[in-house]
Amino acid sequence: MLLRSPEICLPTFTAFYTHYKQSLCDEELKRLLPPILSGTKSTNGTVRSGVINLWLAITPLIISESGLKFSVDNILAPVLTGKTNGVDHRQALFKLIQHIPTGPQSREIIKGLIAQLEKETNESVLTCISEALPKHM
Repeated sequence: MLLRSPEICLPTFTAFYTHYKQSLCDEELKRLLPPILSGTKSTNGTVRSGVINLWLAITPLIISESGLKFSVDNILAPVLTGKTNGVDHRQALFKLIQHIPTGPQSREIIKGLIAQLEKETNESVLTCISEALPKHM
């Protein structure tokens, strides 16, 4: 869905979800999150910023705890397993984490961020981690 030409379709999806008034059910989130996570791997900066903007539009619509947990688990998984495609990918993932609302999943986010804080050597990624941590503490 989002992968054909993300530079073109991401702003359209973002505009749609910015004006969408209903909450996202878990099934919708499970269909939207994989293309978003795939976009964070892109070497194209426009695509990465587009998926971050789309995530910003979608996050307020996720009201179920199971949806938030699913999101946190899937966003943190590549980082915690060491399966990221580089600095830009990790940076995009941590920017997604910054916009997850506080709640029961905050404990898991803090554990994941602190574990990564100990290992990370790139300053821009460390900045993203340090911006995400205070919100969930």
